[in-house]
Amino acid sequence: MLSEKKPIKILKIKDGKGYYLDKNGNYVEVDKVDRDSLLYLINLVINSEVEIETYDESLILNKVHQIIYKEISQKIQTLNTSKLTLLSNIDTEYADLINKYKD
Repeated sequence: MLSEKKPIKILKIKDGKGYYLDKNGNYVEVDKVDRDSLLYLINLVINSEVEIETYDESLILNKVHQIIYKEISQKIQTLNTSKLTLLSNIDTEYADLINKYKD
């Protein structure tokens, strides 16, 4: 029996704080996020099935974490829902370029 891959949880809420998954597989508080970490998360969204714990202000007690978690989760959710369209557009454009320059 084939097992389906479980989505990678890239954002979670625990003990009143927001966390993101870093490139080493550790969860780090969202106020420590940097450019490279965001690029890693974007790459995961594009190339994998991801899971994001839904933002709930009442579960995140730290105001800074609330703001950062909300912003990251909204952007990641938008990217995740539009990735199929984006990838399809890229494939179409790439195919058009191959056909244009193959001779």
